[in-house]
Amino acid sequence: MKNKILEREIADNTQTNEIFTHQSARDLEKTALYIKENYPQDLCVHFSSFMWGHLPRLLSTYPQHHLVIWEQYVASKVLEQLQSQYSRSEQSFLNLRDQDLEDLKQLMFLSQDEAAFKLLKVDQAQSRRIHFVMNGINDETLCQAISSYLSDDIPQTTMIYTNSDIYLQDKSSCWDEYDYVVFDGLKEGVPSQYRSQKIKKLNQ
Repeated sequence: MKNKILEREIADNTQTNEIFTHQSARDLEKTALYIKENYPQDLCVHFSSFMWGHLPRLLSTYPQHHLVIWEQYVASKVLEQLQSQYSRSEQSFLNLRDQDLEDLKQLMFLSQDEAAFKLLKVDQAQSRRIHFVMNGINDETLCQAISSYLSDDIPQTTMIYTNSDIYLQDKSSCWDEYDYVVFDGLKEGVPSQYRSQKIKKLNQ
C-alpha cells in the first residue's frame, strides 16, 4: 500500500471509527485484499464500480424509497459476511436454527437494517471490525446508508475507505452526529466535530 498511515490504522486501530477519504483506487483494492488475508475475523464489505454498474438493475424490483433500498442492501451484505464467518468456523450462526436465520432475513427487509444491527450487538463478544471499501462509487444515498454503522448503537468499530469525500463537507450532513476520525488522502486523522465535543466533555 502506498498510504502507510492507512496500513498502520488497519493494523493498530480496534476502538475508533475511522474514515479514509480521497484514497487511490489501487490502494483501495489492496486494502480489501489485505483485510481479507490478514484479518479474516473482520467483516469486509467491498463496493466496486462494477457492482455499481449492475446494482440498479438488481434493485429495480424494490418498490421502496431509494434510501431504504440502500439500507437494506448494505444490511444484507453485512449479514452475508456474518453468516460466512460462522460457516467458515463451522459454528452455528449465532446459535440460530436455519429457520431462525431465514426469519431474521425477512425481518431485515421489513424493518430496514434493524436485523443487521441486532445481530451485530449479539456478536459484539467477537473482536471483529466492519470495513466498508468504496472504490469508484460516489453516491450520497449509499453513504447515508453506510453512515448508520458509525452509530454508538453499533458495538463494533467501523472503518470506511473511499476515493471521494463522501459528502463530509455538507453542512446538513448526517455525518455530524457520529464519533469518528477522518483521514484525508495521506494526512493524519482529524476527529469529527461530534468526537471533539465528546472528548472535551469527558475531560471537563
